[in-house]
Amino acid sequence: MLAPPSRAHQKACGELFRQIANYLDGKKCEAYPAPFTVRLFEKQDDNTAGIDTVVEPGITVICDSDKLDDKGCKGAPDLIDEVVSPSSQRHDHLTKFNLYQQAVARHAQDRGIQRHRRGQQGLRRA
Repeated sequence: MLAPPSRAHQKACGELFRQIANYLDGKKCEAYPAPFTVRLFEKQDDNTAGIDTVVEPGITVICDSDKLDDKGCKGAPDLIDEVVSPSSQRHDHLTKFNLYQQAVARHAQDRGIQRHRRGQQGLRRA
């Protein structure tokens, strides 16, 4: 089990979410702060009982409303932001990043936040 996020981590996530949500206001994409469940490898008609790969990104942006249900997001979102703290570094950089890369999602961070963009060969640092 991971340690709870620090106040500084929560403040950074909150501010980033506010700016993204403000930018998306009136657009077709929607932003969701953690905790928000993303079932990365689930397809449209899959039964949720069999899904075992679930992540909760710091911020998730979805532009395709068909991916949304009452439980969260089915499949890879359009944007994922993770604010990495020292206590979550290993989990975020290895476990989650590898899952995001497999799902061909975008994994973003900047200043303690690294940017990764989807390219022909998968994710790469921006």
